[in-house]
Amino acid sequence: MAASDVVISWDLPDNGGSAITAYKIEILEENALTYAVDLAHCDGALPGVVASRTCSVPITSLMAPPFTLPWGAEIVARVTAENSYGPSLVSPPTTERAIILRAPDAPLGLANNLQVTFGTLIGLTWAAGPQAGGTPVLDYTLWSDQGSGSYQPVVANLTNTAYAVSGLSLGTSYTFRVQARNAFGLSDFTYSLPILAAQQPNVPSAPTTEFLRTSVKVTWTAPYNGGSPITGYRVQLKQSDGIFSENLIDCG
Repeated sequence: MAASDVVISWDLPDNGGSAITAYKIEILEENALTYAVDLAHCDGALPGVVASRTCSVPITSLMAPPFTLPWGAEIVARVTAENSYGPSLVSPPTTERAIILRAPDAPLGLANNLQVTFGTLIGLTWAAGPQAGGTPVLDYTLWSDQGSGSYQPVVANLTNTAYAVSGLSLGTSYTFRVQARNAFGLSDFTYSLPILAAQQPNVPSAPTTEFLRTSVKVTWTAPYNGGSPITGYRVQLKQSDGIFSENLIDCG
């Protein structure tokens, strides 16, 4: 079976002493009870079909009426030969059966798992695409790009829809995407998801204070930012009762 067509072929039968002039090729419908013909693509009266004993039916035709075969269906056919004396008995049904398959749909909903992601660890989740392509999804491959524009596989043969990538570099932005695989082939990629490997900043060092007559100057050294630029500070002042003020001063 090709990616878009199903090829039906059969051996040359005994012609009964008179040359075979036509074949009737019937394909089993979705109800598994009745057969129908597709004369548009598999007309056994055509000289080329008679000579080659082969015809090719598009999958789109097999999935449309009267066949209405779904993804994953086996293609069952039977053939009748005809010469100048009339038709033969119908052949047994196909024993070597093609299956209507395609690559699965791309996975959906690739997302940052915030319950896992922290520092040098990034957690990811996704969901299976709407259609598996007629055969179950076997596994997934997670890909990553560190800004070079070239994706590399992080892990393959994943059988679940979640993974935690470890050993990353703080302050580096990673872009991820996922691909599914079934027995037919590989899906398209999910959309790309950029995530920065980062965590909250370190604790600042002890600050110093300086009296400026009408104000107090508070100074401290910037701590390590955890891989993401520090966007602001909050300062608490110790009151006369020894308790630090609950009203925080935002220092952006």
